[in-house]
Amino acid sequence: MSDIKVIERIIKHHSSLFGNASVTDISVFETASFNMIFFFQCGSRSYVLKVLKKDAKKEFQVMKEAEKHIAVPSALSYGEIDDDEYLLMERAQGKDAQTLLNTMDKIKRAGFVHYAACILAKLHRSTLNIQKPDSIPISNHSLVDDLNKTLTRLGVNDWSGISTLKAMEPRVPDETCLAHGRFFPTNLLLDKSGISCVIDWAASTWSSPLIDLGRTLFVFSSLGLDASLFLRSYLDERFKLVITANTNNNSVKSPDDIIPLLPFYETYAAIEFYIFGIKMNQDPKLYDVLHSPQYAWLIKSIQAADTIAGKL
Repeated sequence: MSDIKVIERIIKHHSSLFGNASVTDISVFETASFNMIFFFQCGSRSYVLKVLKKDAKKEFQVMKEAEKHIAVPSALSYGEIDDDEYLLMERAQGKDAQTLLNTMDKIKRAGFVHYAACILAKLHRSTLNIQKPDSIPISNHSLVDDLNKTLTRLGVNDWSGISTLKAMEPRVPDETCLAHGRFFPTNLLLDKSGISCVIDWAASTWSSPLIDLGRTLFVFSSLGLDASLFLRSYLDERFKLVITANTNNNSVKSPDDIIPLLPFYETYAAIEFYIFGIKMNQDPKLYDVLHSPQYAWLIKSIQAADTIAGKL
């Protein structure tokens, strides 16, 4: 079936959205997973139509949840067409950050890293412990086992601070949030005001924020962006918002409790970074945050605590 026929069928099905406007400026993109993405104009507005093998409903519901917290394209509808599924959304405006990185000076690149980290932290913080639609899978896999096994292996090699953490039996915080899955510069659109939209929610699941954070750090680092700045900005925003948002909640950790949590969170994110690097057949080295003065200070704050186990 021709591209125009596919689009016309879906427009006809959603006549209340489009009225009698005609379709113009069609372009097509085929993804590595053989999904088709159509970009088209209808009337004065631009749209994206994704024809998928599966999971259109999941991606639609992910986007409807995410738009409550950060800027995402407006998801309009989903359904079936022949043997496939489709997802219809408005087309977000802006250029992807990766295309523009080479045009940024050092200050602008640092500003982009900080801003991106705050957006990811807000997404994670805002979606912790909320009602989860059944169509969005939980994808923690064997996260805790994988991270702890890697922690042990690295501890034997006496990486900076890791053997200390292993000796203190750190545990991953029991958290599940909406994880983007591909929070990379290619999926962050920029306009004159900064990051205007986060796109490509196909890989999103309910998962540990550590998976999202670690993989994001890996990609930012591979592009020559400051992974340490990203992590510092993320942790500051992530835990500051938790404190602010839950002051009346008896179960919330006080600032004194949260400070000892940071190096655990930091280290596990670094280890996910390490695991992801191995899976991607790229250099899996731990980024330099594990050797930073800030990290040493945080380790000291843990050692001063009466017991960390009870606070996790």
